[in-house]
Amino acid sequence: MPSPLDNLVAGGSLHREAPNGAEYEALVRSGRIRLGDAESKSNALESRFDLAYNAAHALCLAALRRQGYRPANKRYVGACYCGSVRRKRSSRARTSATFGWRSASARSQSRTNDV
Repeated sequence: MPSPLDNLVAGGSLHREAPNGAEYEALVRSGRIRLGDAESKSNALESRFDLAYNAAHALCLAALRRQGYRPANKRYVGACYCGSVRRKRSSRARTSATFGWRSASARSQSRTNDV
């Protein structure tokens, strides 16, 4: 049975391409730096969002490249990777805790406390 990523290759959203270790390392490094900068409260909220978004993009692309895939269009990077990963509920909870994803009510409460 083909993997969800192979199904995206068949649909034209992804292409198979040999993994490149140097590219992978550069993408992970870029994602980590941007994620760290996104946490800095000295940056404007809009800048922090852009940094976090670009960090997520770099890390998703790194994961795809490590597995031997390249997106046909950069708009599909997150959708291709995140939409095709099957994880247990406990794994999603750990990911949410790791990356600090919170519910809408928790985010609005945090914004209220920051003012």
